[in-house]
Order: sequence, then C-alpha cells, then structure tokens
Amino acid sequence: MLTEVLVWTFFSALDVTVDHNVDNTGTAVVSMTNASPTTVSVDEFEIAFTGNNAFTLNNLTTNASSGAFTFTGETTFNIKDGFAVTISGNAIAGDKVTFSVSEDAASGMAVSSTITANTRKIAAGTTTNGDGDNALLMADLQNELAFNSVTWSSGAGSYTFDEYYNAVVSTIGIESFSAQATLRQQEGIMLQLNSRRESISGVSIDEEMIKMIKFQQAYNASARMISVVDEMLDALNRM
Repeated sequence: MLTEVLVWTFFSALDVTVDHNVDNTGTAVVSMTNASPTTVSVDEFEIAFTGNNAFTLNNLTTNASSGAFTFTGETTFNIKDGFAVTISGNAIAGDKVTFSVSEDAASGMAVSSTITANTRKIAAGTTTNGDGDNALLMADLQNELAFNSVTWSSGAGSYTFDEYYNAVVSTIGIESFSAQATLRQQEGIMLQLNSRRESISGVSIDEEMIKMIKFQQAYNASARMISVVDEMLDALNRM
C-alpha cells in the first residue's frame, strides 16, 4: 500500500461538501473542514439532529450508524476520523445535513502547493537514501484492487482503477443502449396507437373531397329537375 505520508505530501486535502436538507425547520448551519486528510473517510455521511445540541451520525454509503454526539454552539469538534465540525444557530429535531469529501472530488483533485513550489519535497523514498520505494508504490496503484463495485469504493475489493473505469463506461453504454431501445419501442407503440385512432375517428381529405363532389352533383341534379318541372308547368298553363 502507498504510505499515507506520500498521499498527504503529494496531494492537496479534499474539501468537505456540506448540504443542508431543504425541509429543515431550524436555523442550524453546519460548517466543516478536512482536519486529517490521511484518515478522513471518503464515504457520505448524514447528521440527523435529535435536539438543539445533539445528533446522530449515519454512514449513508454503508447504511451503518456512526454514533451519537452532543455539542455546544460555535464550538469546533472532530467527528469520524478527521471531520472538524462547527454548528451555529438553533437545530430542530428532525433536521438533517449530509456531507462528504467524495462529492466533486475528481474536479477538486490537485497536487499539493508545497510540491508544486518545490518538487524536491516529494517523499519518493521510504528512507533518506533516495530508494524511490514510495514512487514505485504509487505507480503500483494502477494494479491495486482498490474498488469493490461500480458504485462504491471501500479501499479494498476486486476492481483495479482500470477495471473500475472500464466497468463504469460499460455500465453507461449498456444503460444508454437500453434507453435507446426503450425509446424506439415506445415510438413504435405510439405510431400504432395513432394509426388506430385515425382509422376510427380520423378524417381522410380525399374521401371527404369525393363526398363533397358527389353531394354537389346531387344538388345540381335536383336543381335541374326542379327547373325542368317549372318549365313544364309554365308550358301547360299557356295552353
């Protein structure tokens, strides 16, 4: 495994994303920092307030409880392996707040400013003799079984980084193909339903035009017959 000294030295600490539930009725505001980048968990957590100064911590990734806590307003305290929390305002039982360092982690990943300023500070070796063991361990990460599913990483599993990425791409491709197939199927059903509706209640322009011509000719014939009868009656009256 890559030593945590190298991870902390090489990469900047991930920021904590905090989301307050829109249905909260209290005024509590939770702010949080990553106080221990080498130990902080990458799982998603939820603070569920049970009172004005108490809450339970739930791991949403594993669906496990992470304990109960009490706090004093405006005081910073640590929870769950390195999250430094400060809570202000008044919490109401039932209010919830979620937080994680994993959200948008890929876009926020960056080399430590200490390293970019001086690359000689990279802890490439495990000793001061320049053995480069840490650098080799870092390169070996590509073959490490670091993921255990397409949707959740626990730090140990059966997927390498490449396999995990390939699985994600394959899953997206399969779901995309399935969505397109479903769309085509629904379009076919809609076409059939429209055809049936038109066959029952639809209007054919050609058919209606033929009927109009037929009625027009019948009207002309009737008018001509009345005109002939009038002429015959006039002729008889003059006799």
